[in-house]
Amino acid sequence: MDGIDEELAFLLRSDNRIEVLSALDDAAPLDRYELEGRLGASRRTITRIVGTLSERGYLRERDSGYALSAFGIAIARAYNGYRETAGLADRYRLLLRHLDADRLALDPELLRGAELIVATESSPYAILDRMLQLRAEATRVRELAPTVGAKSLGQLAERVEAEEGFEFEAVLPAPALDDAASHPEYAEAQRTIQASGAVDLYISSASFSFVLGVMDGTAVVGVQVDDRPYALVESTRPEFREWVDSRLDEYRAGATPITEC
Repeated sequence: MDGIDEELAFLLRSDNRIEVLSALDDAAPLDRYELEGRLGASRRTITRIVGTLSERGYLRERDSGYALSAFGIAIARAYNGYRETAGLADRYRLLLRHLDADRLALDPELLRGAELIVATESSPYAILDRMLQLRAEATRVRELAPTVGAKSLGQLAERVEAEEGFEFEAVLPAPALDDAASHPEYAEAQRTIQASGAVDLYISSASFSFVLGVMDGTAVVGVQVDDRPYALVESTRPEFREWVDSRLDEYRAGATPITEC
């Protein structure tokens, strides 16, 4: 175990040690009585903790109380930063645990403030319903999806037939289009879509189980489980939208326009 691992192990053996560091990083200097009040700990406990932290170089004692050393500040802020990132990962665990990190390495920091929607037994179509809603309200849609659904095709056909100024771009795996072509009930919608100059379709040789989408100012990332939509995050943060847009650019660059197939 190297030095930093030893320090982390030392801090993690006691929640009070972390709380003292955080309290002093937030409002130093603090004396023993103020630390007792903030932590709700006994004087004996505080005395023991500040003594141990001082010995290891985390604290400096002043006339007005205790303050963090430069070392203490660095460790406290690094630890709190780790906790924030880990907290984000945990909050969006149901999406991230099913996301193919080799193909789509999503930094949890990009998910700050994002809304998470998860399909349940009582709402099995929550993801599809939200995607349809976002598409219905957007004038420009970019998407990468592993499958083609009847509702999606129908909505798209209605919009390109009825509206001017609507643009749609999609990257799909070849099996998804083959599957759609095998359903006679999809034929009319497909003819309408293919005849429209508002729709650009690209065929990817890669397979994927995630969804990427940009609908005007909103971006989404979703995952499938057992070939069904399972979890979706959506956000209007520019950083997240730019990240999704760049991933869409990458997949589109490696795909073939349907007119060339």
